[in-house]
Amino acid sequence: MEKKNISVFSVIENLEDGAAGGGDVEESRVTVKGLYTAVSGGTYPVQSYYEISYTESAESGDVFSNIRITSDSVTLKKEGAIKTVMEFKAGEQMNFVYSVPPYSFDASLIANKIRIKLNSDGGRVDIHYRMNIGGADKKVWLKMLIM
Repeated sequence: MEKKNISVFSVIENLEDGAAGGGDVEESRVTVKGLYTAVSGGTYPVQSYYEISYTESAESGDVFSNIRITSDSVTLKKEGAIKTVMEFKAGEQMNFVYSVPPYSFDASLIANKIRIKLNSDGGRVDIHYRMNIGGADKKVWLKMLIM
């Protein structure tokens, strides 16, 4: 395991009218030091994967993120001030719960495109997906850079 700079950038576009307004765009960027691990697969069913873990500060407290990246999926687990497990597989709808205690929202997503370019030194992950959370439709681009 090695500490690396982790940059996470997201662009979220609200797709319908409502409290947030259709077409509004929210951007966020965080750069933190985190752990980056490349794990080589062994015997079946173990496969090679990359794992990223880091802590960031949010308005409601610290958020601990763990991201596992395989050749065809990305799983994002958040604990602390935000609690969720989001799984991204291209073309598959995934249901999950997004919690910002004391509130919880039913949500779903479908990844349109997942681009993974990683090696033992770092790299980049891009995920383009549609998400429905609490009844609001959103289009999201999530970019992670590991340096």
